[in-house]
Amino acid sequence: MKRLKFIDQFQGEVNMVQVAKTANKVTKKATLLIKQLLRPAKRYIEEKSPRNSTTFPIELQLPITYKCNFDCVMCGMRNLINQDHLSPSELGNILSDPLFSKVEHVGINGGEPFLRQDLVECVDAVITSLSELSAIYLISNGYFTERICKLLKPIKAHCSSRNIKVNLALSIDGVGDMQDFMRGKEGSYTAINNTVNALQANLESYCDQLTGICTITKHNIERIGEVELWASLNQIEVSYNIATEHKRIANADKVGSFSILHDDKAKMLAREFFFKQYHKTHNEKYMALFLFLSTGKRMSSCLYQKCRGVTLNPDGGLAYCATYSDVVGNACEVSALSLFRSNSHYHDKLCQQRCSVCSHYMYQLDSVGEYMLVKKKKMNLKNRLYASAVKCLSNSSLEI
Repeated sequence: MKRLKFIDQFQGEVNMVQVAKTANKVTKKATLLIKQLLRPAKRYIEEKSPRNSTTFPIELQLPITYKCNFDCVMCGMRNLINQDHLSPSELGNILSDPLFSKVEHVGINGGEPFLRQDLVECVDAVITSLSELSAIYLISNGYFTERICKLLKPIKAHCSSRNIKVNLALSIDGVGDMQDFMRGKEGSYTAINNTVNALQANLESYCDQLTGICTITKHNIERIGEVELWASLNQIEVSYNIATEHKRIANADKVGSFSILHDDKAKMLAREFFFKQYHKTHNEKYMALFLFLSTGKRMSSCLYQKCRGVTLNPDGGLAYCATYSDVVGNACEVSALSLFRSNSHYHDKLCQQRCSVCSHYMYQLDSVGEYMLVKKKKMNLKNRLYASAVKCLSNSSLEI
């Protein structure tokens, strides 16, 4: 039998039982590493597969109001606050369209959704119209503590009766004066803390999960560690995103004043932050954001590219995504399915022109991102297997 090279460094008789155990560990590690190396190829095949003409969205972005009590540094919603929104019955009628028949997840935002006095009725319209729904995700600035608690109780009860999860995410972009500055509202930091305390006192009555969302700009990146500490002290998981141009919230004229992409120092700090977040959480989203800031190219898949997501604006306007898509028609006037299918050429053009430079809706790495991640490994497969074997043998109780 040919001796294994890595055993040559050990002198004397080797306990073969221990060698067998070591070989088993190395085999498992090799299998895992090979799977990792094959993932880019697998994702490439998935990405290149043709879009099925009968594909239905499984995710719906549903901003239900233009109204907002904040004037955030990265948002232009103030220019839209006087526009009308759908009534609960109108919303229910639209969501009964076949286009939404496979929707599993709905993100309910705004504006500030809790400014709607009929929010409970709106949620009822959502959960009764979408037969495949499994979870709703409410996003709030957390300012109206009493109203949030009051409205969440019936929402949670109604959703629970249908086995639908309720997730609430509060926008936290800084601590103290930084939150007030980012959100354009004095007292916003105090308010969000009051809301967190009130909800956590009886969380099961209000939602299934309470999280935070932090939008990173050149203004708050230097103090982003304060948000991490806040999240830790409050035992809240915070998701971090990059503030970007966003057609739905009409912020194109403000991008230069907040974007980290227009500030070299802020960009560098954000890149380091996302790299650290990836190694801390192993969430591919953060590696995708790191690679985006490093290369200027998107290396993350997106549901909206594959027509697996759709946006319905407060007034019934339908868009392929909230970030760059134009409204392709109003679902109050024309079937949502018809609008979605008949404008596929525009969707393809949008993907070609915009998707490669978009930092929004990053979930996992695409095939190129996976390949870049593999390249960043410190050792190649052979060296990792060798090092693993030596380590296992060194730590085992070999009889020498």
